[in-house]
Amino acid sequence: MAHRFSYKLYKGTIPDGMNVCHSCDVTLCVNPEHLFIGTQLDNIHDMIAKKRNFMFPNPGNRGHHAKGSRNGASVITEESVIFMRKLFDDKECSNIAELSRRFHISESQSSRIVYRESWKHI
Repeated sequence: MAHRFSYKLYKGTIPDGMNVCHSCDVTLCVNPEHLFIGTQLDNIHDMIAKKRNFMFPNPGNRGHHAKGSRNGASVITEESVIFMRKLFDDKECSNIAELSRRFHISESQSSRIVYRESWKHI
């Protein structure tokens, strides 16, 4: 994986059984300043500390993350999604790139939102 290569290149060896974790929580990030060594348990504690561990309350629903802003990784709110869709549906802003800049999210995420491929619960 690229982040492991970056860590080795800039910081040194990775001990056996250890993970290279991201302080920025961006899994594609290879910035060595954002990378640190930790165990799987360290990574889990980091996830909990950053409130990225929200799961549905049903324990039988393992692996299904909370939806919308209840998910710790969410960068927008339900209100933003509703407003974004209204702007798009009312043709006040039909340009995906402009919506992306306005709401500070990627064009692919904006597209999935306005075409109701994500945030389906709203």
